[in-house]
Amino acid sequence: MAGLLDDYMAQVQDYKKAGSIGAGLLADRPNLELGQQGLLSQMQSAESEYLNRISDPLTYYQQNPEAQGLLNVSPELDLLDLATGGGKMAMAGAIKKAAKIKGYHGSPHSFDNFDFSHMGSGEGAQAFGWGGYIGGLEDTAIGYRNALSQGNKVISIDGVRGAEPTAIESWVLSQGGDAKKAYDKLSTSAAAKEKSDKLSTSSKVDDLGMGFSEYDMALMDYNDFQSKLNEIKALEGKKLTLEPSGNMYEVEVDAVDDDLLNWDASISNQSQKVKDVFAKFSDSKKGKKAAKSLGYNNLKEAVGKYGELDGSDIYGLIYEGMPLENNYELAQKRVSEYLNKNGVKGIKYADGGSRNTDWQLSTPDTTVSGKWMVKDANQPNSKGLQYDNEIDAKNSLSQKGNTSNYVVFDEKIMNIVRKYGVSIPVATAMFYGNKDEPKGLLNQEYLGGKI
Repeated sequence: MAGLLDDYMAQVQDYKKAGSIGAGLLADRPNLELGQQGLLSQMQSAESEYLNRISDPLTYYQQNPEAQGLLNVSPELDLLDLATGGGKMAMAGAIKKAAKIKGYHGSPHSFDNFDFSHMGSGEGAQAFGWGGYIGGLEDTAIGYRNALSQGNKVISIDGVRGAEPTAIESWVLSQGGDAKKAYDKLSTSAAAKEKSDKLSTSSKVDDLGMGFSEYDMALMDYNDFQSKLNEIKALEGKKLTLEPSGNMYEVEVDAVDDDLLNWDASISNQSQKVKDVFAKFSDSKKGKKAAKSLGYNNLKEAVGKYGELDGSDIYGLIYEGMPLENNYELAQKRVSEYLNKNGVKGIKYADGGSRNTDWQLSTPDTTVSGKWMVKDANQPNSKGLQYDNEIDAKNSLSQKGNTSNYVVFDEKIMNIVRKYGVSIPVATAMFYGNKDEPKGLLNQEYLGGKI
């Protein structure tokens, strides 16, 4: 439990450094009466709330005006507050707007840097333009990683991923993952009896003069068998599962929302940067070529004909202006390179969970179960997702609603923050007793070192 307590105190210090936006999340001293699982749950809830606050500081300060009066939010906010007499709200909004793009990438391959020269044609590749794809939600990237792993599996023991299963692990898995059952079955098998009988009946005399007897050979065979039984015994009480191979990557992109073409938004709702690039393209030779390919004199005429276009139309129109290519992917690459050259660094598009859904939050006094509920209003007969507290419910809602995936045009601005196999909290892995011998998750690779 010592490792978990260290993590708790470190988390408290992180919240204090964050200033008032981290206030009230965790008590200065842990409540030991909660036990390991209780403390872990408390830490996870606090971190979830903290991430909600920093992802939308403007809303937090609006809902908690008392926090604005504390001069320890951050050095930048404090200076602005002193200079303007309460400018933290404006700065908080600016910070939110300028937040870098973060997401997840799932792949069957292992690498340390993104390299588009190896870009393949995996499931859904290039459906939203040419570039490197990352999911706004971890589950999205896990889905792609699993789909692209082509059935290859690795062993997971108590939630910690390893390599391909050994013969012993495979035997336990064949018995439903029940190590005790596997041990009992093998230790009482005909093979076990044969090796025991061989040992008791073998001669200890070196009849052939080779330096070892028949008994010595039987003993080696017997010990090897017992070693395998001991390996199985060591797995008793542990949860063994097979999981898709491959890796997960947490990614930070050197870009902000205004640098991206919004695939689903109308032209009028694009950032000024995107509007300017499209206007420049429309007046260029490429723009005139695109217009002619559609039977118009210019793109303004085409836009007037079709009405308000969206980001996918912008990408398609630029595609029409590119040199003719026999290779569709290469033609798309030309579009992405053109946009990137002019300052548009990628594409933002709504993920599958955000399309045709309307996720809503219901309070306990309005639900039959008396619990918080997150539910898609377009599926009134569904049971929805139920939660015991408001924090978990709102965290779920933030994950469900308006989530996006991204396409990045330049691998050089895609920074791998974390490389791992499966996402479970580090504290959870420690709780399972893996702190002293890091492996799997606890051997995550960070660019700044290893945890």
